[in-house]
Amino acid sequence: MEWNDTMITQKKFDAKPEIKALPKAIRQKLDNFIFKEIPQIKFFNPDGKPEKEWKVFYGSTWHAAWDAAWDAAWDAASDAAWHAAWHAARDAARDAAWNAARDAARDAARGAARDAAWDAAWDAARGAARDAARDAAWDAAWMPQGVPQGMPHGMPHAMPPFSPNTSS
Repeated sequence: MEWNDTMITQKKFDAKPEIKALPKAIRQKLDNFIFKEIPQIKFFNPDGKPEKEWKVFYGSTWHAAWDAAWDAAWDAASDAAWHAAWHAARDAARDAAWNAARDAARDAARGAARDAAWDAAWDAARGAARDAARDAAWDAAWMPQGVPQGMPHGMPHAMPPFSPNTSS
């Protein structure tokens, strides 16, 4: 396909069914724009003498453009790498700090709960042992011959006039 085959001529333009379906006033405006106004624009009507800066690969500004593009690409890549490294380091530090704080809080709470549980268990065991020893001593002191006939087990036949001091 040659360039002339793709070029729109007025004959090809008017032959298109989409254009034929348009109202006459709109077709006339399109014709004027495409075939009269566009050719008047200097960019679309070259004189065959391009400026040498337009020749991208051979212009005098090629090396400057290459250097500028290289510097821009290098700066963008460097900035992206530093940005990614900075965010990764910040995220890692934040995660490590949160993990350390969470672990420390969990360990402290676990230690406090364990200590409180042991203290409560020892207090209960000590209290139970003290009460059992006091009751045994009380029974031994007030019932040396055992339980009298007809009395329930552990009930003394004569109550003392006072309670022993049980405060520790």
